[in-house]
Amino acid sequence: MALNIVDILKRAVDSGAADVFIVAGTNACARINGEIRLLTEERLMPDDTLHLVSGIYRMAGGRSMAD
Repeated sequence: MALNIVDILKRAVDSGAADVFIVAGTNACARINGEIRLLTEERLMPDDTLHLVSGIYRMAGGRSMAD
């Protein structure tokens, strides 16, 4: 996967997204002006999704998903 969670979140913020969706089997998406728009070109595999969500937990004070 070429993007990391910071890149995805920056794209979402720069686009004015209200929500971000990180779901295995789909592209990372965001709700922008009421419409779902793609943030990545490739579909996320389960390992990609785990990596991205783990990154969110790390940014939230160094927590792990096990906390």
